[in-house]
Formats: sequence, C-alpha cells, structure tokens
Amino acid sequence: MTTLAAYLFIAGLVVMGKGILSFSESSSEKPAGVPEALAVGSAALGYELFLLNFCGLILTRQRFLAVLGLDLGLALAAVRFGSWMVFSRETVAWITKRRPMLSTASIVLLFVAFLTAWMEASALPLYHLDALAHFGFEAKILFYKGTFRTPFFFDKTIVHEGPNYPLLVPYLEAAYYGFIGRLEDGAVRHLFLAWWLAWMALIYRVLRQKLEEDLALPLLTVLGSLPVFFADHPGQAVSGCGDVPFALLWSAAVFGVLRWLAADEHQALWVAALASLGVVFCKPNGLPLVVGLWGLTVIFQPARKRPQTVSVLAAILVLLSPWFWEHSRIPRELIEAPIDWKWSSLLQDLHRIPFLIGGSLREMFQPALWGGFWLFVVFSMAFGHKAERTLQDRLLSSVLVLQLAAYYAFYVISPESVHTVVVWTLTRWLTHLSGPLMVWCGWRWADRYPGR
Repeated sequence: MTTLAAYLFIAGLVVMGKGILSFSESSSEKPAGVPEALAVGSAALGYELFLLNFCGLILTRQRFLAVLGLDLGLALAAVRFGSWMVFSRETVAWITKRRPMLSTASIVLLFVAFLTAWMEASALPLYHLDALAHFGFEAKILFYKGTFRTPFFFDKTIVHEGPNYPLLVPYLEAAYYGFIGRLEDGAVRHLFLAWWLAWMALIYRVLRQKLEEDLALPLLTVLGSLPVFFADHPGQAVSGCGDVPFALLWSAAVFGVLRWLAADEHQALWVAALASLGVVFCKPNGLPLVVGLWGLTVIFQPARKRPQTVSVLAAILVLLSPWFWEHSRIPRELIEAPIDWKWSSLLQDLHRIPFLIGGSLREMFQPALWGGFWLFVVFSMAFGHKAERTLQDRLLSSVLVLQLAAYYAFYVISPESVHTVVVWTLTRWLTHLSGPLMVWCGWRWADRYPGR
C-alpha cells in the first residue's frame, strides 16, 4: 500500500505541475508533457512548504494533507481536460506504432533498465550514506518537527551534516511521509524512480526535435542503461540522493530555455523559470549554474527578448530571497570545509589541475560506472556531422562548457584533497551533465538522421 501511495503522490505532483503550467498555455502551443509537469510540480511544492515554514507555520500531518489537498484541488480546477486527452492519444499511438528492429530492441532494453531500477526501489530501503545521513535525516526532522527552524539546523552542539544544504528533496520526502502518515524509507525510493523516468522521457522528447525515432531511441538507450544508474553507488537512479531530481530539474531548465528561444513559447519560459528555482533549492551548485544559464541566454538571444530574460532571472532570485536569508543565518563554523573564494587562493591552487585531470579521467572511464558513454561522446565530437549552428546549438554548447568549468573551478579551490572530492562527487556531478550532453551528441547527427 505504501508503494501505491508513493505513485499517488507522484501523480499529484504531475497534476500540480500541469495546473501551474496551464496558466501559460495557449491554443497555439503544445501542452507541456508529464516530465516537465513533474519537474515543475516538485519544485513548486517543495519551495511552497519551505515558504510556509519561513512564514512561521508548523507543518503537522493535518497541515501537510491540507496543503496537498488545496494544491491538488486548485490544479485540477486549472488544468484543461483537453490537454490530458492529447497526451493520452499520443501515448497510445506511440505504443502501438510499428518499428524497425533496432528501435524495438532499444525499447526492450529500456524496459529492462526500468525493471532493474524498479526492483532496486522495491527491494531495499534507503541505505546510501547521503540518502540516510543527509537527505533522509533532514526529511525526518521536517516531518517530526514540522519546520526547519530547529536546533538541528542552527545549534552547533547537535547540528547534523550539511545544515546549509538546500532542502527541496527533504521537503518532498517529508511531504510524502505526511501524505501516508508515517516514515517509510522503502517506498520513498519510488519518488526517485519517477524522477529518473521523467528525466529519461524529457531527454527523448528533446532528441526527437531533430532526430528520427530510429536514432533517438538507441541514443536514449545508451544513456538510460548506464551502469551508474544501477550500481551500488550514490549516483544510482533510486539511491535517495539529490542527483537524479537535480538532473531532471536542470535538464528541464536548459531545454525550456532552448525551446523558448527557438519557438517563442511562453509555457517553455515558465518551465525554465520554475525548474531553475528548483535547481537552486535542490543542490548548492544550482545557483551558479542557473545564473550562468540565464546570463548566457541574455548574451545569445535577440535584443528584443533580453528585458524579459533579465526579468525572469530577477524574479527567480527574488523568490529565492527567503532561502538566501535563512541560509545566511547559519553560523559559518557549522558549514563543513567552507570555501575561500578569493582570487589569491584560486591562483595558489592552480597546481592541483594536473592531479585533477588525471583523477577525472580515471573516474570517467570506469566501465563499471559509465560503460562506453564517454567513448561515444568522443566519437560524436570527432565524427559527428556539424549540423546547422542554430541559436539552440550555440547556447547548449556554451551551457555544457559553463557547467564543466563551474565544477572544475570548485575542485581547484576546494579545501579538500583532489582525490577526495573527485572520488566523492565527480561521477554524481557528471550525471547532471549527461542528459544535456547526450542531446548535444545526438544533435550532431541531425543532418544525416533528421527528425520532425
């Protein structure tokens, strides 16, 4: 029953996302899909719960249920029934379509990948260190105390690991606990399974913008069957860590911006903005990535759109100001290994770069985690046809470079040893990059295998 409750909770997040996005729908635009709706619904509910705490409301179980019920009711009232019918007809048509052998084999392999992740989610409760001692522990605090304003976040004598860490995943886990009325570390993993499936579906939808299904499905299979998603590793699809929901939100933000620039669809702008809010509230590396994404958008887009883009970024930062305020109140001595951002420190740490490159290559080319993914990336870079360099292509390339540069800048100035930070974080951070990177690789073959 708890597993069924998890899927009902997930369905509620989708409906909430559809309800929010329905305010930006127009008759000339295609309704947002389930992946975008789940991303937006997750970001909106998690941050809404934080804002209620920020305003002084203690979230008892009854209040959790009241918030969920009110949000769901408003979303159902806002969603157009026709958009669900379009989605249903398209899904049935896609399932019943006749395909060549390669596409059929890809679907079979993706289904096997889903079954593997589903069995991992069903067989064991949360057990990875970050999932238990960090995200799961924070979720239990929020569920039992009803607020983040507890000594666990501000008292250095009893503080837990990472008190300054963004709280999106813990709030969503706590909301699920509030929905069922008790802690359930087993079924909560199905939330991460849903986020992973939505992420894969989103990547497929974007690949199909420029590629035939006969190529898009095999490319998705390369990504969806990566060993890291099923290994005993924090980057596992259902590990309970924040990397999979972060990857979904980051991909939704990037692809929302790309779609808005290409087609001028306001709903895509809403997806990008709300997903960006979720990115910042999900992991600490989200803020520089979001600022960089919208900054690059200002640079690349036509001048007539720049005021709107600057307004969106300003609105995101204003909405996040309560979180920035609470984050600033956490005593600095509670922050594990705070980073010194001075330029002098950066110059002194440049000697770490050769060790960083060597450690990165060892991590990236581990077949047990990545299979042949990076060899495929290199192959696409070397032999992929250079398709027409559109605004989308240039912006996506720049975003990938920005993301890599931001991560490696952190490694250079981190007070931890190079070996420690690379082994602990690189594989997980590269999963954030893998979705947009697969789209970039796929689009390089678009002139040979054009799509719709």
